[in-house]
Amino acid sequence: MSVKVYALLETLPDATLTVFAELRKSPNVTEAHQVFGPYDIVIEIESPTLADVSNIVYQQIRSIQGVRQTTTLTAVQPSLMKNKVLAI
Repeated sequence: MSVKVYALLETLPDATLTVFAELRKSPNVTEAHQVFGPYDIVIEIESPTLADVSNIVYQQIRSIQGVRQTTTLTAVQPSLMKNKVLAI
């Protein structure tokens, strides 16, 4: 079972298109979207382990020139939620 993570990226003002193009080259980035709002790009990353995701984010994504900040969100696998209720 692979790990799925969403990353919200803030870029420097004139770097969004360049960062977006670089992200699309990564085999671990399964989706990439330019968005409006506090973030400039949202990506989906799939990887075999959470440790691999950490390396992808720190070594590949954050090293792209023009990336100002990243926020990562790890998806919860549906099988882990079977018969469980989350209280909000």
